Amino acid sequence: MSNYHEGFVPTIARKNLAAYRRLARRTGLVWRDHGALVYVGCAGDDMNARVCP
Repeated sequence: MSNYHEGFVPTIARKNLAAYRRLARRTGLVWRDHGALVYVGCAGDDMNARVCP
């Protein structure tokens, strides 16, 4: 069985973070209804630092 990963890195203003989290919860339910095994959301404070070389 092969694994498939997909990622998104949206820029969300801090004032809109609560609304984004509500949307992300609903989106996770839809993705799982369509076969996703796991849905993970993350948030960061210092996103100016370069993560990948």
